[in-house]
Amino acid sequence: MASTVTESALPNHPYYPRDTLLPHYVPNSYSAIEVVTGFGLPVVLAAVATFVLSGSKRPDSRLRRLSTADRFACAWLIATASIHMFLEGYFVVTNRTIAGDMTFLAQTWKEYAKSDSRYMRSDLFTVCMEGVTAFIEGPVCVLAALAIFKGSPHRHLLQLSVSIGQVYGLVLYYLTEVFAEKSNSDPYWLYYWVYFVAVNFIWAAVPTWIATRAWCAMSAAVAASDERELALRTKKGQ
Repeated sequence: MASTVTESALPNHPYYPRDTLLPHYVPNSYSAIEVVTGFGLPVVLAAVATFVLSGSKRPDSRLRRLSTADRFACAWLIATASIHMFLEGYFVVTNRTIAGDMTFLAQTWKEYAKSDSRYMRSDLFTVCMEGVTAFIEGPVCVLAALAIFKGSPHRHLLQLSVSIGQVYGLVLYYLTEVFAEKSNSDPYWLYYWVYFVAVNFIWAAVPTWIATRAWCAMSAAVAASDERELALRTKKGQ
C-alpha cells in the first residue's frame, strides 16, 4: 500500500517545481539529440543561405556589395526571425495543450522546458512575452534584413529597434526567473547553464552588437547632416 501511494504521488513529468500539475503531459518520442539536431540544423542552414545570398549583387547597381558584418547581420536576423515566428509562434498558439502534443515543435518545447517549466503551464508573462516576440519582433527582423540588402534608409532604425526589443525581453525573462529563485528550472547543469543561460545569452550578445552598429551609423549620419547644414548656413551668411 505504501509503495502504491508513493508511486501515485510522483509527478508524471520531468519539470520543476516537482509539484507542477500537468495531467495531459505525454513524454517525448524523440531524444534530446534528435530534437536539438532537428531544430538547430534548419536554423543554421537558413543563416548560412542568407549569408551566402546576401553577398550577391544588390537590386540597386549603384550600391556596393554588402560588407561581411552586414551579411552576418542579415544572417542573424533571418535565423532569429525563423525562431521567433515558427517556434515561438507555435508556443503562443498551442501553449494550453503543448505538454501533451507530439508534433516536432511541441517536443522541442518539451525538451527546452526542462530549463524553464513556464512553457508547459501557460505562464501569463511567458505567453505575452513570446506573443510580442513572435508576431512583432519576428516580422521586423525580416524587414530589417531586407532593408539592409536593399540599402534602405530605414535599415539602421529597424535593426536598432528590434535589437533593443530582444535585449529588453531577455532581461525581463532572466530577471523573472532569478526572482523566482530558479524554481522553474531543473538544477542539472545542462538544463540551467546551457539551455537557460548560455543559449538565451546569444540574444543579448548579438543584438547588442547590432544595436551598437546601428546607433553609431545613425549618430554619424546625424553628425554629417548637421555639418552640412552648418556649412550651408555659413556659406549663405558670407
